[in-house]
Amino acid sequence: LILTADGKLYAVGNNDYNQTGYSGDEYYTIRPVSGVPSGTITSISAGHDHSLILMSNGDLYGIGNNAKGQLGTTNLGGKVTSFIKIASNVTSMAAGRRHTVYISGGKLYGLGDNRWMKLTSSSTEMFSRPVQITSQTMTKVFAGEHSSFCLDSSGNLYYFGWRSTSSFVTGASDGKLHKVMSNVASVSMQDEHAIIVTKDGKIY
Repeated sequence: LILTADGKLYAVGNNDYNQTGYSGDEYYTIRPVSGVPSGTITSISAGHDHSLILMSNGDLYGIGNNAKGQLGTTNLGGKVTSFIKIASNVTSMAAGRRHTVYISGGKLYGLGDNRWMKLTSSSTEMFSRPVQITSQTMTKVFAGEHSSFCLDSSGNLYYFGWRSTSSFVTGASDGKLHKVMSNVASVSMQDEHAIIVTKDGKIY
């Protein structure tokens, strides 16, 4: 997903689940995304096979694979072929492999795959309706393949996902947030690695 300075949205790549907003299977051309809701896009996030866009009014929209409920209740288990509204009053969001995480009103919510307690300690394996992950106030959220990070206003970084934070063994999550660092500014993560930037410019 590509967002230009003048607010236009483009996409390129795999479109098996209409995650690029295109009805065909031409993967190799950068194309304008059709059917984008009216308004100004402020943030974009490409998951494994679903896509998220955040509008300036706080409305969060998604498109693509909904196998685990990562886009909500619409066409659960299938694919969502046009942008649907997921939440309002959103300030930060991210798309993982089969999960969506976002912050609304300072509270952190999740949708989708909860196997290995990747979102919460509930035994429920998937959430097609938003589930609150913590009562703590958060400001930013980041998602990888099966894991996520979130930041509070003080720069404290928390991990939640399918790994134990003591052993980092996969599939050993306890469904809780674990503080891993302080003084953090931003994070980028993927399947099995993460890059962390601190407020004083150090990279981990």
